Amino acid sequence: ALDGAALGAVVAVAVPFIACFLPVAGRASISEAGARCRPGRLRNRGGNAMTATMTIAGVEVPRIGFGTLYVTRERGFGPAKPDAVALIREAVRLGVKVFDTADSYGNGAAESAVRDALHPYAGLLVATKGGFRHERPGQWVADGRPAHLRQALDASLKRLGVDCIDLYQLHQWDGETPVEET
Repeated sequence: ALDGAALGAVVAVAVPFIACFLPVAGRASISEAGARCRPGRLRNRGGNAMTATMTIAGVEVPRIGFGTLYVTRERGFGPAKPDAVALIREAVRLGVKVFDTADSYGNGAAESAVRDALHPYAGLLVATKGGFRHERPGQWVADGRPAHLRQALDASLKRLGVDCIDLYQLHQWDGETPVEET
């Protein structure tokens, strides 16, 4: 059974996503779908981490979010855990409104679990990331090439069941691809 203590072990403080915030539609988009998104805006509202809110892409959300890395087996590799959907739904019941996932978490399994648990995301913000390949347990390969990011974004859109991702983040710069190309 899920309880607040179990959930607390996997709830992440969403320090306001500012380091990697990428407004997909505010400039040249990296996907056809990006052209349909509204420009992203990030505004902070005061308070502590439990009461402060921020507005991302027109959605006001608490600064507390749920990171989905550990809903997959072997720390982000392999399929989602059997109770992943129930855990994500319990997070919503407890007031979580921001869910942070990535295409590399379980090679898409975490994004699929988020969709199974939450789609159509009414009143929620689902943020995802691209720019990592997860080829085997313990091996994370940064890949910021535009072609890889386009492929990652398109796959994330399909797995999450949306036409637009309000907050798409670069997981990590690869150190080779010029940032302005990424």
